[in-house]
Amino acid sequence: MKVCRPVSRRMEENLEMIRRETGGCFDVSLRRIKTAHGQDVGIFYIDGLVSKETIQDNVVRPIVEPHFRKERLLCETIENLHKMVLSACDVTVEREMGMCLTSLLSGDTLLFLQGADAALVIQTRGWKSRGIPEPKTQNSVRGPMEAFCETLLFNTALLRRKIKSPNLRFEMLKIGAQTRTDVCIAYLEGTAKPELLGMVRRRLKKINVDYILESGHIEQLIEDHKYSLFPTVGNNEKPDIVAAKLLKGRVAVFVDGTPFVLTVPLLFVENFHTAEDYYTRPYYANMLRILRILSYIITLCLPAAYIALVNFHPEMIPQKLLYTIMKAKDGIPFPSELEVFLMLMLYEILREAVLRLPTPVGSTVGIVGGLIIGEAAVSAGIVGGPVVVVAAVTFMTSAAVNPTMDSTALLRLILLVLAGFMGIFGILLGIFGIFAHLCSLKSFGVPYMMPISPVSKQGAKDAVIRTGIRGILRRRRS
Repeated sequence: MKVCRPVSRRMEENLEMIRRETGGCFDVSLRRIKTAHGQDVGIFYIDGLVSKETIQDNVVRPIVEPHFRKERLLCETIENLHKMVLSACDVTVEREMGMCLTSLLSGDTLLFLQGADAALVIQTRGWKSRGIPEPKTQNSVRGPMEAFCETLLFNTALLRRKIKSPNLRFEMLKIGAQTRTDVCIAYLEGTAKPELLGMVRRRLKKINVDYILESGHIEQLIEDHKYSLFPTVGNNEKPDIVAAKLLKGRVAVFVDGTPFVLTVPLLFVENFHTAEDYYTRPYYANMLRILRILSYIITLCLPAAYIALVNFHPEMIPQKLLYTIMKAKDGIPFPSELEVFLMLMLYEILREAVLRLPTPVGSTVGIVGGLIIGEAAVSAGIVGGPVVVVAAVTFMTSAAVNPTMDSTALLRLILLVLAGFMGIFGILLGIFGIFAHLCSLKSFGVPYMMPISPVSKQGAKDAVIRTGIRGILRRRRS
């Protein structure tokens, strides 16, 4: 808000300025009252963002219904109204009209008193919210079943419930020239490194955009490598995951209006970790981690490996299997590369359709659509049966490593092209390039491939194999 003038002693001038800046919108309400002493009071609020009961009980009633003569005299100054009359919990004195207008648009109530050169900003926010939902993208069998919601205050309260420590800190910022979105930095003092905190603050304060509507906007504006396929900022919707990261020295960024909380720094190995790994005994958790890593390798390399073996290295395929593949390819009008590419694209389209459709319809379309596409494509002689199996296994394994789904969708196509031109050598060249790129990335000053590159003995304890829970639950101090 570019309203830099101070609050005027003439209440009508302040009220007119608010009306002018808000364009006289129907939801910007004004309540005029008089104190028991006869002074004019103007109360501004935005209908739909406030609790009218709170305004009535804690603002209007204490002013117009003083019980004693002493209380009548208390309404003469803005300071007395602030300290001795209003019964609202959160009341601040503001002397800048720009800050008053920002608070009004955020759901606070403004109180102007005739003759006072300041206004009272009263916290009366009370909009409707959907409450505490269950997680949608980070489901688990064991563990808390609560997720963040779109209300910033609810989200910080969920984190407070997990970490009942006076060292938990929250710092508020407003980002976006038009939206003035509330953004909150959360960290554990004495655990998070000061250099990391300084880096997060600087990057957030450097953001100069018109609007912020979701944490994904912030993520793209503060990440280290804007053109990399791999994310270097984590996003989470479960309070227990964010709490665990803060206890290990990370920093979280909350954005009002979204249930996804950002955490930095992010390491590549975290894509294969789940919160449930730490709630179960280590043997089964370690087996699942190894399966996720194998699933990542399969979903990334299987289509390319199929093309390389069929076109360049058929001698590496067992004879009976090779005979089956050649028989399935008989009569197919397309080369193997195009077969695989078509099936990958069809499954990507199917996945996108399932995501966009309503849930009851989407699940049906996903099952029936997958069966129909595979069966119809083979029956029509468009693709061979082995290609359908390769595509199905590729997408099944990609679901096991959901955080990497966006990058693997593109990388498997790159490996597919390399395999089509150079066979196994092309795949190895592509994998080497991917690994070299991963080793060059950093997330807020931390190597992205740590503890693999550089090797870290401390970090290796929980990178692939989960060790004893006692050592993991120890808090790291900066």
